[in-house]
Amino acid sequence: KGRVNVIEMATALGVSPDIVEAKTEEMTRRSRHLMLLDGDLISTLYLNMIAGEIENLLEEKGQLTIAELSQKYSLPAEFLRQEIHARLGTVIHGELKNQYLTTAHFSRRVESIVRGVLTAACRPVAVSAIATEFNLPNDSVTNAAVQLIRLAQLQGRLQSGIFTPARFSTGQSDKVTSFYKANAFVPFSLAKDCGFSDAHGFLQKEFPEGIPLATVYVHPQLVAPLHANLQEAVAASSWADVSSLFPAALTPEDAHLLLLLAAEESASGRKGASPSTCKKPLPLVTFDDGVALSHGFLDIFCQAVAPFLAKKAAAEAEKSTAGAAAKHTEENSHNAGPASDDSDEEAEGRNRRRGKGARRGRGDDKKKKKSAAATSAPASGTVTLGDIEEVCSSDASDENSLADLWTSLPPHVQQRLWETVQARLDAHYQRCVADSRRSLREQQRAKTERRAANFQEEFESIVLAVKGLEALGILDDAKHPLVVHLFKTSVGTLLDSLVEAAVAEATSEPPQVNTQNRRQCLEKAAQAGGDVENLLRACDVVQKRAGADLIDSLQGAAEDSHILLRVPDKRRVKQLVSSRRAAAQEALASSTSCDPAAVLHAALGLLLVQRTSPHGSIPFPKDFWAATTVWALLGNGAAGSGEFAGKSSLALADVQPLWLAVSAGEAGKARGEAAADAPGSETHRVMELEASKLLNVFAERNQKK
Repeated sequence: KGRVNVIEMATALGVSPDIVEAKTEEMTRRSRHLMLLDGDLISTLYLNMIAGEIENLLEEKGQLTIAELSQKYSLPAEFLRQEIHARLGTVIHGELKNQYLTTAHFSRRVESIVRGVLTAACRPVAVSAIATEFNLPNDSVTNAAVQLIRLAQLQGRLQSGIFTPARFSTGQSDKVTSFYKANAFVPFSLAKDCGFSDAHGFLQKEFPEGIPLATVYVHPQLVAPLHANLQEAVAASSWADVSSLFPAALTPEDAHLLLLLAAEESASGRKGASPSTCKKPLPLVTFDDGVALSHGFLDIFCQAVAPFLAKKAAAEAEKSTAGAAAKHTEENSHNAGPASDDSDEEAEGRNRRRGKGARRGRGDDKKKKKSAAATSAPASGTVTLGDIEEVCSSDASDENSLADLWTSLPPHVQQRLWETVQARLDAHYQRCVADSRRSLREQQRAKTERRAANFQEEFESIVLAVKGLEALGILDDAKHPLVVHLFKTSVGTLLDSLVEAAVAEATSEPPQVNTQNRRQCLEKAAQAGGDVENLLRACDVVQKRAGADLIDSLQGAAEDSHILLRVPDKRRVKQLVSSRRAAAQEALASSTSCDPAAVLHAALGLLLVQRTSPHGSIPFPKDFWAATTVWALLGNGAAGSGEFAGKSSLALADVQPLWLAVSAGEAGKARGEAAADAPGSETHRVMELEASKLLNVFAERNQKK
């Protein structure tokens, strides 16, 4: 047959394959009609024979593929293609294009079928459908359609195996155009349904003035009325709802982009503008549902809410401050240990061993606890929509600009407004809370400083009195009237204030402290975790009127109340005594003879200051018993000492006549003579005369100085 396999031939001949292969190669070199291909010895006769078979098949089918023939004859495709090409026009009559071998009649037949079908088509036709219908190769149909379109024998376009007639494209284009002109927009989906795969490019080419959005292509005339409404809202510092101007086919994303375009001052005058290239936006906030809020409207609303925020912030600041104090009290109560069973002597011994340093240590620990409590204080709340609605629905809402503004808005606009300003209001509210807390802290600090200054002033007055009593030698006399008066008034008042401060800090409930309930209040503070040992000791000192321990006990009591009382140094004592002396001189200088008792009190006060200078100063009341006590003290000692000895502006002898006159008047009243010192009486005239003389003497001595 002209083709034999070398291995099969060696087997049939019983010869070694190597020998057969060598002889075969020798034969191919000798004869040009033989060739060795992939282990087969092939003759030209064999190739001519299969060429005849291919001619017969081609006449029968009209078209053959190289791949089909290669598989049929088990020959390489490229080799077979070359052999067919060499025999075209001789043995084989047809055309070889790419991998197809066709007859001229077949090509004309395919071309005729394609021309007829596609010329009559009114809508897109798939090439594969023609090939299936007429049992034709798909590639032949496609090639015929391409050739006919190139020769202008078919009007249309072939894309992705689909032929679209020109008349259909024109109709679809007219459909898109008419929709755009009638509605001022066209969905991209409509253009795609009409056969325009690149809908965006087609619409921009057909309507260059249009504006592409997410799913639609709009005409600028759709933007103009939106822009006008938004401009009006901005000019009036108001809001606008332009949802009624939106086409129903717009998606939320389209509405958002359209509002962005409308919010641009120059958008209506620009062609092909897009939201990303527009400039100079109007000062407003837009939403996908068509609601637009101008910045001026937002400012007006926030200004209307501001008073409510300030009020709420002040309440929150007070609440947080009270909560922190209550938490501190609860922690003190929780940390308080069981009551000690030690004896009073052991407790007193511990107090002496710990001393003031230990007390300061406890104070530092408590300050640290306070700082930790302040650090862990919960954050303040935020403003909620319910707060706004509550304010607007309250009884006082008739005179509330916020209520007028809020209730006039539709519910959906209220929701959008709240979404926009919530963060802004929260930030303003937090600032108000911080300002309120800062103000409360400043007020508390100022109050604390004033209280500390008052405590220090009272303490210094007591220190001066103690030093004055000590200078007179009566400090240890617990029954002396001036000592009793000091403990009953100045010392008792200061101790009550210290007890009140300690109890208020421990329990957050400021009590009404007096002499009778001091210990009860301190026991209550101790149960709440307060440290009141020094306060109890001070109560004992005051009760016993132990003047020697008074200063130390008051300082310890102040430490329990977290108040620092400083003992004035010598320089400060000198300054205070000088001011008391000047005040006594001023009091005497400003007295009049019409009130002899006042003149006597001022004169005795000046004499007492001169007597106790520079050690201290003892206050005493205007009662006659106090004057009697002071006169007795002055009569028992020297006139003064130290640097003030030579500066006395008044002597005891200068006051004696007035003292005798006033004493006579008091004695008359004691005997039942009601009018003994009444104005106009002889006794009263004598007292006025002596008072006048005393004032004159005092004035003359001051003039000489």
